[in-house]
Amino acid sequence: MIAGLQTRQFAKRAIARVSVLMAMTWLTSCGTHDLVLRVDLLSFTPELQSPFVFGPLPATPGGLATGEQALVADQDVNLVEGLGGALSLKDASLRLRTVAAATTGSGTDTVRVYMSDASTAPRTTPPVLTQVLTFTAGVPDTATSVISQDARLTALFAQKQLRMAVTTSFRGPSAGAPLAGSLTVIALDVVVVASRKLD
Repeated sequence: MIAGLQTRQFAKRAIARVSVLMAMTWLTSCGTHDLVLRVDLLSFTPELQSPFVFGPLPATPGGLATGEQALVADQDVNLVEGLGGALSLKDASLRLRTVAAATTGSGTDTVRVYMSDASTAPRTTPPVLTQVLTFTAGVPDTATSVISQDARLTALFAQKQLRMAVTTSFRGPSAGAPLAGSLTVIALDVVVVASRKLD
């Protein structure tokens, strides 16, 4: 464990269930009779709503790696009755938008978002989205990553419940000043495209 590195690890799964069905924004897609639903996961995830401050990571040949640190260890996302009951899901796209800000030094970070069905620990599956950030002192890096047309992600949002984890993994500089700074998540949402099932 790196001295001074702030981690957010949980001994057991978060007990709060995120109920997102009532918080969805329903839009009508012109001409296609599809429904477009926006699920704002960030608003239900308090662990991500404040900057994650880390460091300092001292300069080391090759860059010192922290390994994956949990920002969200394991959270239930309750879709109430499930989107797949009355609707046929065509696509689900996941968007992650972050800001990397270094106060000193330089380095990188890899943010991973994991999602799984209700009976599977999310981090035992491959991440559904991976984002790489660059830290440079005094130069904030804003990055947006989107994944869509992913059959696994779409199938998860057709269920009544899924589980989510979010991790971060820093790598410090090879030389120079130690890396210290913050990571801020400014958006984490899913847009689901669906049509009504025919009787």
